[in-house]
Amino acid sequence: MNGAGSALLFAFTSIAHPRILWLMLWPVLLALAAWGAAVLIFWGQLVVWLGSTLKGWVQTATFFFNWDSTDVTLFALDWKDFKALIDQSEPTAREFMSIVEQRLKTIPA
Repeated sequence: MNGAGSALLFAFTSIAHPRILWLMLWPVLLALAAWGAAVLIFWGQLVVWLGSTLKGWVQTATFFFNWDSTDVTLFALDWKDFKALIDQSEPTAREFMSIVEQRLKTIPA
């Protein structure tokens, strides 16, 4: 193997070393923990801010209409409503998958 090939091989074996992997992994884990804590702490404030921002965007985007978009933005940002929508769509997904499985059974192997 020439000098460049052996150098690349050595680099790839070095990057797989547990110490190097740990040095690459712990900052990511720390960042995930920090952002997760920030989301848990500031979620309510973030929803209110996003609601007001979206309301402003919608009102300026439709400048020729005069309407109140408060209910739309709050509904769009309400987690319980989003979860309820997902829960309601689950039976539909199950029915769809059962149809797919039935049709797969009819296809000759």
